[in-house]
Amino acid sequence: MKSTENTNQPTPPALASANGSGHVKHTPAPWKAAKGHDCDPERWCVVADQERQYLIAVIENGQPGDCCETEGATARLIAAAPELLQVVDAWSKTMQMAGVPAVENSYDPIESLLFRTRAARAKASGQDTKLRSDVEAASRNEGNSI
Repeated sequence: MKSTENTNQPTPPALASANGSGHVKHTPAPWKAAKGHDCDPERWCVVADQERQYLIAVIENGQPGDCCETEGATARLIAAAPELLQVVDAWSKTMQMAGVPAVENSYDPIESLLFRTRAARAKASGQDTKLRSDVEAASRNEGNSI
């Protein structure tokens, strides 16, 4: 996958915060997968589906014209990212309000899933270089989430 900076593309509107707290800023949703946007007509792209379509990424798994199912699937997954991030944030907040801790190797599947959810969220916000124990410690601190 190759992210592009196309100088012919207009500047996207103000960046959006994925969870309202300023942790992750990205081009506002909705995004969509499109084949042959302003890039190579045989390439899959991800564009912000707004009044004017802003190119977010070009998916390249091979030579131009070698478009395959993998590129389309990858483009659709990336295009769903803003909505998936909203779901992750809502679920994590709900679990925090319920007092559920995020525990890496818990026998409780919800605690373990919450740990993995917060680790994925940290990765999306560029905080994945933190120690994994930071996620667990933050989940046990009331009012403090990643």
